[in-house]
Amino acid sequence: MMPGQFRAFELDELDAAAEWAASTDGGLQVTLTETAPRVATLEPGGRLTKEDFEDAAAIDPVIEEEGSLAGLLIASESVPGWSSFGSFLAHMRFAKDHHRHVRRIAVCSDSAAAQNLPSLGKHFVAAEVKAFDFDAREAAMGWLCSDD
Repeated sequence: MMPGQFRAFELDELDAAAEWAASTDGGLQVTLTETAPRVATLEPGGRLTKEDFEDAAAIDPVIEEEGSLAGLLIASESVPGWSSFGSFLAHMRFAKDHHRHVRRIAVCSDSAAAQNLPSLGKHFVAAEVKAFDFDAREAAMGWLCSDD
């Protein structure tokens, strides 16, 4: 087993490989709307860590008090990946523990992988999942807060 992270790139992706190698781990920013409908925004600052999912648990008191969130907006220009297998497992536990308490999930990203999350997500989460371009946060928030 190799220490650290491994990711394969095509020969013509040298710039992307250098950017990935220089990227940092962790730093998930979690914000919640103050009024109903309650929406949480998660913005990763690098590869996801176990601690990021402890930070994401900031939504738990709202869920306990109100029963659910109207939505979860995940905003990241690219899919950051995980810092370790343990952080991947923490992500899966977080999703398992929270997906029934979130009505909708909007993923704002320019990543092709993120754009495919709605078709993948319907097999794993109870929430309705929709992909938006990274710069379409306003549209994503509108969808999360709408009743239709």
